[in-house]
Formats: sequence, structure tokens, C-alpha cells
Amino acid sequence: MDNDIRIPAPLPSDGQPFLINVENPPKEMSPEGLLEQHITRWREIRRKWKAACRDNEERYMDSYMILKETYDKFCKDIS
Repeated sequence: MDNDIRIPAPLPSDGQPFLINVENPPKEMSPEGLLEQHITRWREIRRKWKAACRDNEERYMDSYMILKETYDKFCKDIS
């Protein structure tokens, strides 16, 4: 499944371990701070998934066009 175009390659890690201390959370880790810290990475992940989806759907464009032409011809013939 390494070459499955439906699943984008993972982004490389920024090198910092992601640790959550539930018992004693750091005070500077507000929800806004956490969001700000991770939003850039998650936007890039979202962009890569959308691109993978677009690339996957592009494989079926020829079939889609044939079906669309057939449907349009059928609708034209019955009107």
C-alpha cells in the first residue's frame, strides 16, 4: 500500500517530541497556544489529502466523461 495514490505521504516530523502531561499540564499550553503551535502542520496535511483526493478522482475522468455524454444524449433524446 506504499504507492496508493489515495493516501498522501506523511509529513516529516519537526523533530520535537509531542508530549502531553495530563497530571501537570503546563500553564502556557492554552487551547489557543496549542492551536497556534499545530495549525500550520495540520493545514499542510489537509492540503495534501485534498490533492491526493483530486489525483485519485482524476483517474476516473475518462469514464466520467463517457457516462456524462451518454446521460446528456439520453436526456436530449427523451425531450
